[in-house]
Amino acid sequence: IDVHIVSNGTIFNDRVARFLERMKPELVLSIDSLNPQRYEAIRLNADYDVMRANLARFLEYSRANGKALRFSVCPMIPNWMDLPELLAFC
Repeated sequence: IDVHIVSNGTIFNDRVARFLERMKPELVLSIDSLNPQRYEAIRLNADYDVMRANLARFLEYSRANGKALRFSVCPMIPNWMDLPELLAFC
């Protein structure tokens, strides 16, 4: 079975790490903006710096396990202008 998980990337703890190690899923991160203010305005109670640190850990996991790391973006009025930057980042 191929397992794909969609996450907003706000949590990466020991439990997540153990799950990744056991299941070896492909990851899809739902990232609404790479602009810290817009990101935090869209994802209430989320911390941009924490998400970016987690993104680095998810990328490290994906590379170490030969998995793709994909992004999912929901274009909306508050973030449409960030789409080119998100695409370039990918």
